[in-house]
Amino acid sequence: MEKIRLQLGIYPINIQSIMSKHIENLLAEIDLYCERKGIKPTTFGIYAMNDGKFVHRLRRGGSIRVDTMDRIKSFLSQDEKTA
Repeated sequence: MEKIRLQLGIYPINIQSIMSKHIENLLAEIDLYCERKGIKPTTFGIYAMNDGKFVHRLRRGGSIRVDTMDRIKSFLSQDEKTA
């Protein structure tokens, strides 16, 4: 029954709240990566996204698409495999 209510939109789902939690978690992962590698977030942005301001914009409340989040997570996991 709960699944049906969600599908019908009876329960309000705050997507913004869900995404902000994912962004917080992603930023924490990026911070750990930068600390482990001894690099700055700007450098991470260049390596992962070819965008030196990527992390700065996220910290300032910028949005992120799901495919972009997947791309970052893929970058982090690929690097773990090669480390």
